[in-house]
Amino acid sequence: RTRNRQSRGRGLRKTTGCIICRKRHVKCDEAKPACRRCDKIGETCTYGPAKVEDGSRKEAVPQAMIYDPPRDQAIPRWPGSPDQMIRFSQPISDSGADTTTQGNQPPQELPNVQIQADFAIGLQSNVPSDPINQQVVSPEQLSNYAQTPYSMHSNDSLLQRSTYQPTFNVAIAKWFDMLVGDATFENGVPGFDINLENLNNIDSPLDQDGSRVPSIRRQSSNIEVNPHPVLSPASCSPHLLERNPPPLDVAAEKQQWQASDTIELLPHENFVFKNFVQRISHWIDLFDPTQSFSTFVPHLAMRNIGLMKAILALSTRHLSQNPGISGDQRHHRNDALQYYNETLHYISKAMQYDTYKTSLELLATALIVSTYEMLDGSGKDWERHLQGVFWIQRSQIIHGDSKGLKQAVWWAWLCQDIWAAFREKRKCFTFWKPQRTFDVLNPYELAARSVYLMAQVVSYCSRDENDDSIIDIKARMDKADRLTDMLDDWQRHLTTEFTPLPSDKYSTSEPFQPIWIHPPAFGVALQLHYSARLLLLLNRPSRGGFGGYLEQGRRISSLVSKICGIAMTLTDNASSVMSSQCLYIASMCIQDSRQRQAALTMIDSCRQRTGWPIKSLGEELQAFWD
Repeated sequence: RTRNRQSRGRGLRKTTGCIICRKRHVKCDEAKPACRRCDKIGETCTYGPAKVEDGSRKEAVPQAMIYDPPRDQAIPRWPGSPDQMIRFSQPISDSGADTTTQGNQPPQELPNVQIQADFAIGLQSNVPSDPINQQVVSPEQLSNYAQTPYSMHSNDSLLQRSTYQPTFNVAIAKWFDMLVGDATFENGVPGFDINLENLNNIDSPLDQDGSRVPSIRRQSSNIEVNPHPVLSPASCSPHLLERNPPPLDVAAEKQQWQASDTIELLPHENFVFKNFVQRISHWIDLFDPTQSFSTFVPHLAMRNIGLMKAILALSTRHLSQNPGISGDQRHHRNDALQYYNETLHYISKAMQYDTYKTSLELLATALIVSTYEMLDGSGKDWERHLQGVFWIQRSQIIHGDSKGLKQAVWWAWLCQDIWAAFREKRKCFTFWKPQRTFDVLNPYELAARSVYLMAQVVSYCSRDENDDSIIDIKARMDKADRLTDMLDDWQRHLTTEFTPLPSDKYSTSEPFQPIWIHPPAFGVALQLHYSARLLLLLNRPSRGGFGGYLEQGRRISSLVSKICGIAMTLTDNASSVMSSQCLYIASMCIQDSRQRQAALTMIDSCRQRTGWPIKSLGEELQAFWD
């Protein structure tokens, strides 16, 4: 007779720990009034009711996460037509009073109204009001990353690393539900409201004089166009396979969410679009030799309303932070929010089509929305958007060797996730393990691999890894040795393109010696490499005694000088974001006042070129030093 025994992995797990420990998936000693972990990190220790689980191992997806709107919805057409847009903001009460939160008061809940089918995922039903519950729901269910510690020698495949593999329907529905929640509760623009009777009616952004700016128009109907346009002919190149024309039945469905005509921009929108192509896209393309976001993605956007709106939102937000770029013309954050909300409206319509859920247009849109949140300085919102992009990529098994635009999106996303993980002292979301060794990589692939290595080191330095209540010193030192071996192996395989070129003469009175690496992406790759070594040196257990302490100080000084020396020669727009991040890490170790001032000057120059971040990293460093 078979025994009805619960699984050790789930059914026998204790569920009586505090909420913080359960959220972090670590053992709780259940001490009262505060457990040891919460007391150590200064968290408020609270105990919730224990989870009651039966013996079944059902992996059913909550019905609220499944997006399945009726097929008769129409995709909004480009521009001036009133059927293409939607407004989001804080809810307005029946009496007309604004319910926007004031001070530290919690936001009021939206009234439980029945919203039309534009958003099959409820605006408030899937956004928990309890922040603890909100954190518990998403990453553990869909990515399982918190339950899968980083393993340097693991041979597990992508599918084997988790007991739950999200479908693209679930991943995209969850991501979109999060976008709508953010727009509704946090990104409301004064003067905009949710029209519950007609969600398809929205106006264009306001001009400076208060009048409405005409939105994007389509080309006149008398221009002859291909009724079934394709961006590229059939190709056998691994990088272009994703662009090959689809079968006829798939192509027919794509016509339901693609614009049949090329989108025509108004003059002021032409400038905004060009700003993305000539400036912002190069940040995203830093480690992509094909420059997908500055060459291919703009052409995708010319026939996709959602992607175009996302580009205009990101670029308008950038211009609002850098008024010197556009001269006399002014761009406002509210205009960017308007484009952002129009992007959500388009996605809500297009999500009814499976071809859109797995399209390149959606991948590009998701990454651009994440970049918008990074530029907007939204903090926790950006963190959650990075999770959403991770869910989408994982559901389609997209990684660093996927080729084409998918690969470009993955590396650009990882660059963002590294910085967010470093700031939050958490592990990076990805657990992909490259299969190709360094000796088969070309110089551009070697440069990109530095991002992957940096991600592993950031995960090693995370709060979970450094919890000394459960730390195994020997295991931690062994992992640090393996990471060091990987960094050494990467450095041994660097090609001649990574060696310095002659630079301008410098005065011996300058605190750093300039190191010119060209192209800039290779310079940033070396900065990431030295930053990874620096973080590893600072976070690995020390066993060298006083002599080891002196050697550590010498190595830290050398790494800082290399990072700052490379930064002195990186004056282009594309490398400035990641270079400033490496400068920030290096500057935390600087003691000399002249070197500190030089680092602050370089960080400020990066911020002036890019407009990122909103809050100066230099000010944070000054507070850290003080």
